Amino acid sequence: MLSGKTKADLGVGAEASLTPRPSAAPRPTRPRAGRGLGALRRHSILFFLLPVVLYLPFFAYPIGYNFLVSLRDYTLSSLITGEAPFVGLRNLSSVWHDPIFLTALRNTLLFTLLSITCQYVIGLAIAVFFSRPFFLSRTLRSVIILPWLVPGVVTTAAWKWMFNESNGLVNRLLMDVGLDPIGWFSTSSGAFAAVTIVNIWTGIAFTVVMLHSGLQGIPADQYEAASLDGAGAWGRFWHVTMPGLRPVTGIVIILCLIGTLKQFDIVWVLTRGGPGNATQLLSTWSYQLSFGEQAFGRGAAVGDFLFALSLLAAAVYAIWNRRTTR
Repeated sequence: MLSGKTKADLGVGAEASLTPRPSAAPRPTRPRAGRGLGALRRHSILFFLLPVVLYLPFFAYPIGYNFLVSLRDYTLSSLITGEAPFVGLRNLSSVWHDPIFLTALRNTLLFTLLSITCQYVIGLAIAVFFSRPFFLSRTLRSVIILPWLVPGVVTTAAWKWMFNESNGLVNRLLMDVGLDPIGWFSTSSGAFAAVTIVNIWTGIAFTVVMLHSGLQGIPADQYEAASLDGAGAWGRFWHVTMPGLRPVTGIVIILCLIGTLKQFDIVWVLTRGGPGNATQLLSTWSYQLSFGEQAFGRGAAVGDFLFALSLLAAAVYAIWNRRTTR
């Protein structure tokens, strides 16, 4: 009730205030995107952690068991009686002071350095050659990766025949061009060269596949921009190709490094570490101690040193990768 007052007495403002205002339409509620993304991220992390958890026992158990064996005096009788006295670090000290250790370590480092350098340089050249398709390029790429698919023992046996000093294919080709035959397995330098060549040849296929995939990921407009800036073929290679391959290069080097450090079958089939320990690696020496001399504790100690080298290589790669990605 307005107590008898008219609309004129109240005025225009009061009349407007008495007019009911239309209620605002309710805004539709939107789900928060952050919650959905957070849940998806958590599930993704769990999805990737599951394979790691499943793989970890198969990785950690052999390493841990090998270390425990290196702390005990395991011999052939220990396998029968089950008794292996605890000797602490005596096996590690014995291996460290053995004259063969320095020889095997030097051979392992030199073998690894030569193999990785040649595998990367040759693999990069082949990958760049196949970066642009041409007639039969796919067929030739398939032929190149064949050594990677064939078991190492099979390819090494074929190379052992080709390096035969009396009727091998390699010496026959050398004599055909007027060169003297090489004693591939009777001389120290020849034997070391033979095992290194075979390891390089075996690893080139993997390097080509990885680097070729990396080349396909480099945008073509970067090469066009470099050409417009006046860069030639070498300029485009050094300033476009190599920086673009940096992530793949790190992966290739660390995988080839670890694979070469633990190389065994090529050296064992070709030379068994001889002649005179000229091709003795840490991997072959560990095998000889364990299964040749039945000194399982000392053989496991050599395996500990080999694992430490691989771990050091992985740490160097992690530091290098962190610095280059900044």
